[in-house]
Amino acid sequence: MNLQEKLKKASEYVRSRSKIQARIGLVLGTGMNQLPESLHQRIEIPYEDIPHLSLKKQSFHQGKLYIGKLNNPQKQPVLIFQGRLHHYEGYSMEDIVFPIRLAYKLGVQGLIMTNAAGSLVPSLPPGDVMLASDHINLIPDSPVRGEESPSLGSRFVDLAEAYNTQWRKILKKKALGLKLNLSEGVYVGVPGPHLETQAEYRYLAQIGGQAVGMSTIPEVIAARQLNMNCAMLSVISDAGYQVPLKPIIIEDILNRVQKVEPQLNQLILNSLPELEKNLNPKT
Repeated sequence: MNLQEKLKKASEYVRSRSKIQARIGLVLGTGMNQLPESLHQRIEIPYEDIPHLSLKKQSFHQGKLYIGKLNNPQKQPVLIFQGRLHHYEGYSMEDIVFPIRLAYKLGVQGLIMTNAAGSLVPSLPPGDVMLASDHINLIPDSPVRGEESPSLGSRFVDLAEAYNTQWRKILKKKALGLKLNLSEGVYVGVPGPHLETQAEYRYLAQIGGQAVGMSTIPEVIAARQLNMNCAMLSVISDAGYQVPLKPIIIEDILNRVQKVEPQLNQLILNSLPELEKNLNPKT
């Protein structure tokens, strides 16, 4: 079965469960679990129920697709992937970005992706949120490598506008109204799952990064291949710039994410109506 047949089967199954048509999708990162709870007319679909989409058991990723209407004045339809697939788990790139291509097949034209990331610079302390202005990809594979599939767009994906400029302006404006410290910066994607050494953190900062994580960039590449708008919001969960480098405690990362999550969710809720008005034309 080829990729298009897999996407057709998966999208047909999801449409059989919910008739809500969303134009905006979200991918929630490590420890981010609250937003789906606020959905009206919520449909919850475990990944393992969706044909050709699977998620190995993880402590910090639920592995569920939610479809419903947000708790904002517009009751805006959204599609939420709670949990993602990672390169370090051994998945192929086709598997990792399958949710993104499925979202497109379901009518989604823009994506907000969240994650937890380590800071590379003192100006971005733990507890802050970074809005990605660009990225540096050190993950050793690409979702557009291999056999070309013209229905997904050109394999030579233009990433000049990887993170939509208009969307970033909207998110920054809304963050000001919420008094949320939203810095812009460059996200560096690494394969993981091991964390970085002190020398590696210095190197990543020297090549232009402000934050580092193990996800999201393959999803952005796949989304941009389909001309989807993208925004990335990273909760800064630890400080890689400290000398000497302190050991990372996973519980501390989760606690920082959960502390920031209510404000981050409010930013998303406040921004989505305007973000939807500024979607790229569907290809």
